[in-house]
Amino acid sequence: MNPMKQNRASLQPNGLAPNGLHPNGLDPNGLDPNGLDPNGLDPNGLDPNRLRRTSKHRGMWLGVLVLALTLTADRIIKIATNRGFRANLGFVRWTWLHNYGAAGGMLYGDRAFLIAIGLLVTAFFFTIPWFVTIRSYTFWLGWGLGTGGTMGNLWDRIVHGYVTDMFQFPHQHGVFNLSDLAINLGFILMIVVWIAGEVFKSRKSQATRDREVVELTEDSANE
Repeated sequence: MNPMKQNRASLQPNGLAPNGLHPNGLDPNGLDPNGLDPNGLDPNGLDPNRLRRTSKHRGMWLGVLVLALTLTADRIIKIATNRGFRANLGFVRWTWLHNYGAAGGMLYGDRAFLIAIGLLVTAFFFTIPWFVTIRSYTFWLGWGLGTGGTMGNLWDRIVHGYVTDMFQFPHQHGVFNLSDLAINLGFILMIVVWIAGEVFKSRKSQATRDREVVELTEDSANE
């Protein structure tokens, strides 16, 4: 049988295939399964790829702003602390400490190694915008916090040879600074957004596969 005649015979009275699409795979509104018209544009005439790039760039600029604010606030607090400023924060003690090591006193006095680690982490953060396509503002907020915090502590180690810490929770031995807090919070936000994105993509792929199976089953039943 002629394939064209067979395809026409399988169409519904309204000219649509059993799955509700035109014979060319478009829905009744002229859109493909991705919601785009034959020119690859959305119903409003916009390019989805351009919209994604614009959204990512806005997120990146948010990250740059947060980076600058984090670095500036960290410098102000450290300079003020070294000049004798103290504050009563209630649940947090203001404890002045020059830390010549890493968190918890690890690698004490190993300045060159700590600077090298800081440079590597900073370089890693600055490569993220080149290969990450995530558009979430939360992700770029985390990026700004992490990058600003890393640069804040790196500056201290390069210029002074130590990091100025000042915050301490009651009944805790560890003393930390704003950069430490920003680094930890930044990493948490980035990882959570990345995991959530992977889960969403996995579920979307599974839903697409399930829809394709249903369409193939319907097509087989109508032949």
